[in-house]
Amino acid sequence: MKRWLSISVLYALLAGCSTSPIAPALEIDPLEQNAVNAVRVAAPDLALAAVDAALRRYQSLDDLAGQWRMHYLRARLAMRYRRERVEEDTQALVSLAHQVNSVSMQFDTEILLGRIAEGEGHFVRAQALAETDIQRAVAHAYLQEYERALALVSVDPPGTDQDKAFVYYRVAQQLASSALFEKALLHYGRAGDPRGVGDCLFQLARLVRDESSSEAIDFAGRAINVLRASGYDVEAEHVRRWIDSR
Repeated sequence: MKRWLSISVLYALLAGCSTSPIAPALEIDPLEQNAVNAVRVAAPDLALAAVDAALRRYQSLDDLAGQWRMHYLRARLAMRYRRERVEEDTQALVSLAHQVNSVSMQFDTEILLGRIAEGEGHFVRAQALAETDIQRAVAHAYLQEYERALALVSVDPPGTDQDKAFVYYRVAQQLASSALFEKALLHYGRAGDPRGVGDCLFQLARLVRDESSSEAIDFAGRAINVLRASGYDVEAEHVRRWIDSR
């Protein structure tokens, strides 16, 4: 029996990009669930194999939305682990988003393309496509319009916790704000994103290190526990080395 899964779960597993819900909602194939599970435990090779299997399944059913999700996830994995095939996936994302005629898919595609190209043109187009305040906040954050992003997210608009966490995190980085990192931490926790939780804890450790060495070590230790427990051993080791260097 197939399971139903919100599309936002996929995005929450790889922090750093928009997580706007995708319409229409479709039944999720077990092969896609396998990919999600592999991402959860930070197993890129298993995740890529599962994504490829799910993609073939959705292609066999002419499920365009499912194909878009798999190309999106594969592109994000390629970015994160410095794999190839990003161009193939991004071309497919643009085509599928228009075939499905989903503005939300087009928005997320433009955000992803902007991150890959490191140019603001895609973010400007995403901003023009934004249909909700949380999408606008995400676009503002990528365009480094931090005051506008914070103003929109501070009123707690409808949207995913992953998007809210991302906006708070980006603004917190710019302002070096412990309070905003705490808000990002809260939303990453609600989103079930251990990488985001670990990153926030580490940033909090770095911010308080000059004021309280013991508190900084506490935050860093919590970050290590979170990252190791969720399979992010490389990131956990980075935090450990930071503690040792103090």
